[in-house]
Amino acid sequence: MKKVKQLTAVILAFVLVFGLAGCTRGGAGEKDSKSGSAETKKAEDLKVVMMPKVMGMPIFESYYNAAKEQADDLGITLDYIGPSELDASKQVNLVQDLISGGDTDALLICPADGEALVPVLKEAMDAGIHVYTWDDDVVDETAREYFINMCGDKIYGEQMGKTIGEMLEGKGKIGVVNGNMTATSLTLKEEALQDVLKNEFPDIEVTPTVYHGGDQQKAYALCQDLLTANPDLDLIAVIATPGLLGAAQAVDASGRSEVIVYGAEQPNNIKEYMMKDNLNVVGCLWDVMTLGKEAVNIVYSCLADGKEYKEGDTVEGYPESSVIGTNITFNAVLEFDKDTVDDYNF
Repeated sequence: MKKVKQLTAVILAFVLVFGLAGCTRGGAGEKDSKSGSAETKKAEDLKVVMMPKVMGMPIFESYYNAAKEQADDLGITLDYIGPSELDASKQVNLVQDLISGGDTDALLICPADGEALVPVLKEAMDAGIHVYTWDDDVVDETAREYFINMCGDKIYGEQMGKTIGEMLEGKGKIGVVNGNMTATSLTLKEEALQDVLKNEFPDIEVTPTVYHGGDQQKAYALCQDLLTANPDLDLIAVIATPGLLGAAQAVDASGRSEVIVYGAEQPNNIKEYMMKDNLNVVGCLWDVMTLGKEAVNIVYSCLADGKEYKEGDTVEGYPESSVIGTNITFNAVLEFDKDTVDDYNF
């Protein structure tokens, strides 16, 4: 790779829905609820639940660590709960438990399935819970108030496609490894990647996408199969963590040092393989710690400060921010290799 680039652009988005101002939107229905109230709450009275797709995955633990530190600084209660396996039905059950409990002010959720979570999230909003999605979104924006994302899916996927094209100098063969078929954000990232390859690098052949489902060992096995079935493979592109680790392990075990491993993983998690002399591993991610922190800040500003954002506004600390739709996006793609991995600590 001739040059590892860091693209940084910041876009924050807020929209007013149902004629209500700023962060005090109504729920999915027309009932009065905390979501539709203009009242604010003191920080010490706020209870926020952060729910990852699955517990135990390193990237979600990093999100939570940053979010928890910020929540403690602000004085709000942040609980961290989620399913023990990547199963949307288990997330649905957990959200139903929160509704029944009646003491949750806001839910910050990374949905495992963009469609399956819609009905229960609408129920949560009708019950007075402010719902925010982060890192991945649902297909129906009325099932949440805002989607908070560090990196726009289209921008991320396009950057992956362009980097792959540059690394292979416009020709070669790649395998694509994604997380799961039903994750809205991952699907959009892959579509953007595939579009760039098709339109700008037509001489790059792409094998059918395989899905690791959030399982590193499955990613390892899938990448072994890719390498065996494609002796002319030049690169493995991984869109979702922890697939990059599995891909690096598979290439390492195969002795196929000519195969580039490129994609999503936290710098600290992939560094060991990135530093191996027999491997060419390049990471492409976003600032996980900043997203965890800012997700909590956004919830706090809405519920405790009654913050309103209007078209043309900027957000404090982000002078290039703007208001677009219901997506709050900090567009920052980080690409790193063995020469720059130590610049990041997450």
